[in-house]
Amino acid sequence: MKTAAPTDIVEPIDWMKPVSVAIPVTIFALSALAYPLAVAPALGLTIEQRTTWILGLYLLPAVASFFMTYFYRMPLIIGWNGPAIIFLASVAATAGYSDMLGAMLVTGVVMIALGATGLSAKLSAFIPAPIVFGVVAGSVLPFLINAFDYLGEAPLLIGIVLVSWLISRKYLEPRIPAVLVAFVTGLLTAWLLGETGSTSASALLPAYIFTSPTFALPAIVTIVPVFVVLISANSNLAGSVLIKNAGYEPPRRMIDVVSGIGVAGGSVFGTVPLALTANLTAIVVGDEAGERSRRHWAVYASIIGFLIIAGAAAIAADLPNLIPMSLLLTVAALAMLGVFIQMGKQMMEGPILIGPVVAFAVSLSGLALLGFGAFFWALVFGTFVTRFLEPSALADYCSAVESTEGWCRMRNSGSD
Repeated sequence: MKTAAPTDIVEPIDWMKPVSVAIPVTIFALSALAYPLAVAPALGLTIEQRTTWILGLYLLPAVASFFMTYFYRMPLIIGWNGPAIIFLASVAATAGYSDMLGAMLVTGVVMIALGATGLSAKLSAFIPAPIVFGVVAGSVLPFLINAFDYLGEAPLLIGIVLVSWLISRKYLEPRIPAVLVAFVTGLLTAWLLGETGSTSASALLPAYIFTSPTFALPAIVTIVPVFVVLISANSNLAGSVLIKNAGYEPPRRMIDVVSGIGVAGGSVFGTVPLALTANLTAIVVGDEAGERSRRHWAVYASIIGFLIIAGAAAIAADLPNLIPMSLLLTVAALAMLGVFIQMGKQMMEGPILIGPVVAFAVSLSGLALLGFGAFFWALVFGTFVTRFLEPSALADYCSAVESTEGWCRMRNSGSD
C-alpha cells in the first residue's frame, strides 16, 4: 500500500491566501480614517455631512473595485488619495465646502477626458508633478508641527501615543500600521483618564445629506490641477506600475476614466478623490496574495472590509465627540508623516528643484492676491520659476515623462 507523502496530504487551499490579505488591507483602510476626520473641522462640516462623506469614501471604492476587478479579472483595488484630502484643509481658508464640491465635478470631467483620450501621461508637462508635490508637502507640514503643540497641552496622553507609535513603527511595520496601534493605545489611555465621551443610539446608522455644489473660479483653478495630478500622475500611475510589475496589463485609460466617474459622481457624497492607491495595490498583487490567477479574490474579500467601514460611517464621523481632538489630530499627523516624506522625496528627487521648493514655500505663506489663495499662486510661481530658471532641468524632465506637450513644447519652441 502506497503511503502519501506529507506534501501530498497537506494541500494549500487556493482561496485562503488571497482572502487572508484582506485583513491588512482593511487595517490600512481603517487607519486612513485619520485623514477625513482631521480635515473635517477645517471644512466646517456638520455631523451629517461628515457621515455622508465617510460613507462615500468607502462605499464608492467598494463598488468601483468590484466592477473593475470583475471585468478585468485582475486585482484592481480602488481607494482614495490621502494627500488630496489633506490639501483641502488648507484650501478651506479661501474656498467653501460647496465650492470644493463644484471643483470635484470639474476634476471628474477632466479625469474622464484625460483617460478617454490617453492624455493622462502628458498632464505633467503642463504642471510638472514635482511642483504639485511641493504644494501638497506644504499643506501637510502644519499638521505635523501641530502634533508637538498637542504634546505640550496633554503630555501624558500624547506622550503615550507617540511612544507607542515609535515602538510599533520599529517592530510591527509593515504588517500592522504603527498609526493604528498608536490610535488604539491612545483610545485606551483616554478611556482610563476619563477623557472619552459617548454617542447616541440614533447615530449608529449612517445618514445621508446632500450638499449642493457651487462653482467658484478660484476654487476650480486651485483644486482641479492639484487633484488631477495627484490622482492620475501619482496614484493611478504608481498603482499601474505595481500591477504591471506583477505580471498583469493594467487598463491605464480605464483606470483614469473610472477615477473621473468616481470623483464626479462622488461629489454627491463629498470630496472623494477616487484612485488606484499604491499601498493597497502592493498588498493585493504581492506573492502573499497567492497564485497570480487567484489574486483578484483578495479584492473581493477586501471589499467586505470597505463596506463594514461604510456601514459604520455614523460612528466614525462622531469620533471627534467620543475622543479628545488632540488625540485624533495627533494620530492624523502621524498618518500624514508618510505622506510628507513621500511628497518631499518626490519634490526633491530632480531634475526640477528650484520651482518645487518655491511652490513649497509659497504654499506655506498666507498669500492672497486677486482673489486667489496661496496654493494657486504656489502652482503659478513654481511653474514660472522652473520655466524661467531651469530650462535644462525641464528638458530632462520632459524626456523622463516622454512628453512634448504643454510646457515641454514651450521649452522646445524656446530653444529653436
